[in-house]
Amino acid sequence: MSSASVDIGLSPAKQLHNGWLSFLSRYEWQWFCTMTFRDSVHPESADKRFRLFVSKLNRALFGPRWSSKKHMTVYWARGMEYQKRGVLHFHALLACGGKELTQQAVRQRWVAVWNDLSGYARIENVRSSEEATRYVTKYVTKGGQIDLSPNLYAGGMPMQVDGLGTDLAASQTHPA
Repeated sequence: MSSASVDIGLSPAKQLHNGWLSFLSRYEWQWFCTMTFRDSVHPESADKRFRLFVSKLNRALFGPRWSSKKHMTVYWARGMEYQKRGVLHFHALLACGGKELTQQAVRQRWVAVWNDLSGYARIENVRSSEEATRYVTKYVTKGGQIDLSPNLYAGGMPMQVDGLGTDLAASQTHPA
């Protein structure tokens, strides 16, 4: 059976997970990020801090007019969940049109940027896109959610999770 088909015997949660896995596997992810917060933070504030981080990264890579370069910016998919201590944290996949994010010195600089903004970060080069994608998508079956960058579709990728008929363009936030 192809990964694009839906097995009727699977639970709805497993079908959702497989759909997200199929969708996100279409991209060549470069960084896998774990981003925590020092203290409890409201999800909206956490989202704003993450987007500020990505904006700073885009500005460093593409200059102050980065937002006009739709096909050459950082794009991302982000899983969100709460830690046992009750504080939100993210697992994110990042990639970039037109530039490589995989230089060690660059990664360490962005760990420090996140630490200044919010808390602790671990940023790793993606060794296995399948494993990284599987890790981020597991949150939809654990009460978390997956959010997508607005420019994820800039490369003309389909905006539908295979087999689920879910229109991902309808919202940037996708609760589990």
